Amino acid sequence: MHNDHQFQISNTLSELTTLQATLQQYFDHNHIDKDAAGELLLVTEELVVNIINYGYQDQAPHKIAINLSLTAQQLSITFTDDARPFNPLAQNAPELGLPSEEAAIGGLGIPLITKLSDQQHYEYKDGHNIFTVCKNCR
Repeated sequence: MHNDHQFQISNTLSELTTLQATLQQYFDHNHIDKDAAGELLLVTEELVVNIINYGYQDQAPHKIAINLSLTAQQLSITFTDDARPFNPLAQNAPELGLPSEEAAIGGLGIPLITKLSDQQHYEYKDGHNIFTVCKNCR
């Protein structure tokens, strides 16, 4: 069984509501485990907020494509955008446990994404970032 769904959102934070609602409807329709669904919602929000806030060097409208692909055991979510090239998997993890005055601000999203998903893959192809997260969800 393969169940795919594709949609696009604009590069505005107001689109997060549409994104979350579309994902939740897909998860419910496909009987995705509630814990896995919650983790994927968090991963998706983190990725999309980072794309919107840090990826674009202009104020022009851009589209972020999201592809959901469900097999018998695993859900893959692929994000494709035309923001500047950025491989989140190549970033150094922040140092945890430092006193607050020494700790860097931010940088916890990528470790969160890798912790809450089972596989991740990044490539830059034809002017687009393509980032896929996979979660065993059944």
